[in-house]
Amino acid sequence: MPLNYVADYDINVSRVNPSQCLVEIKVTNASVIVPGHRFNVHTFKFDQGKRIMVTATTIEEYELLLEIGRRLSQMNMLALSCPID
Repeated sequence: MPLNYVADYDINVSRVNPSQCLVEIKVTNASVIVPGHRFNVHTFKFDQGKRIMVTATTIEEYELLLEIGRRLSQMNMLALSCPID
């Protein structure tokens, strides 16, 4: 079952020289949302969804860098190699 991934991203862009910039991305508050279940006959309540904090990987940062690169027409960036694909 796929889970919803939620995170905050801090993105810092600074100029290195007139033709280059440095992009730094930091992921914070990374979590997955586990949906609640239907009515629980044991507790007579509806189970609530849970937010579970997880450790971020470098995949999130590189996906954002690739998107920024595409928008800036940088076509020489290495493709993302994801172990789950």
